[in-house]
Amino acid sequence: MNPDNFNSLLQQIAAKIYVINFYLAISGILLNIAHLIILCQSLMRISSTNSILMGIAFSDLVVLSVVIYDKIYQFWFAEPITKCIDAFEYSQWMDELQRDLLEHSSLWLGVFLALIRLIIMKIPKPNTSISRPDFGYVIVMIVFSITLMSTALFYFGIRINAFPGITKSGCPMLTMELINKLKMLEICHGGSQILISLIYPILAILLVLLIWKSSRNSTVSRKCLNDRLRSAKMILIMTILYVICCGPYGFLDFMNLIVPTNEYVIFLLLDPKPVFITFLFCFNSLSHSFLNFVMSSKYRETAKSLLRLKKQKTIGITVSNSTIRPNCHHH
Repeated sequence: MNPDNFNSLLQQIAAKIYVINFYLAISGILLNIAHLIILCQSLMRISSTNSILMGIAFSDLVVLSVVIYDKIYQFWFAEPITKCIDAFEYSQWMDELQRDLLEHSSLWLGVFLALIRLIIMKIPKPNTSISRPDFGYVIVMIVFSITLMSTALFYFGIRINAFPGITKSGCPMLTMELINKLKMLEICHGGSQILISLIYPILAILLVLLIWKSSRNSTVSRKCLNDRLRSAKMILIMTILYVICCGPYGFLDFMNLIVPTNEYVIFLLLDPKPVFITFLFCFNSLSHSFLNFVMSSKYRETAKSLLRLKKQKTIGITVSNSTIRPNCHHH
């Protein structure tokens, strides 16, 4: 297949996935709201890893909300592009970079989730400071603070003054300063993506080895061992999903830096990158609540208790309404 046909095929696939992403993002928001409500219950707020799971769920909600906002704006409110194509493309590039900044908070929290679980499994005593919920909250606050600061710097340093004037043709003016800033930010983002893509497989391998080693350990009580292994396996699966989410384009970003001879082929693959990355991100976000429900007994207990409470409230309201109903036969 020649490059032009390959590019055409990629664009057709990207166009279909672009629409699918909208519905995936809506499903992701609904599931993550329920997921976050469950994680916020007192039964679940018992460890640093659960605190980080809360941070990931909140971060995913923000990113998915931005995805839905972008799709709604582009579907129903964006004006047709008749001119100013260059300005439109650079504006889209800025949107993608800003969304990437938000996505990376979730990806880095996933790194810390796997790393902390790895350290907890290496420590013989479970009740250490690193396993307490407060430690997880500190990690979440640090990652969120860096993301917030980066987003603010991007907005006030680049976005707000991106187009300083209007050209004679009536289009926003593009400057080399803007182009250089965006290229530099793209390099920083690519470096972060490559680093994440390298860290996740290493953490996954170490978790596999540690799970295998722990399963052969007879010095730990069976119940404690089963709980730790179940939690580690869940985080291992999440780590593998994160590898799938960010690995392919991290590899392409790396290849784009070191293999200039394949530049055109890599460009064809990177061109629809935002659409495919959003699809993988939505899929990864959707998987978290399912994984927790399947692999965590505490999560299932909490979810069931919330459903029972809601059912009891509904029954209570129904009974209350029936008892205060006026007697229609009395005049």
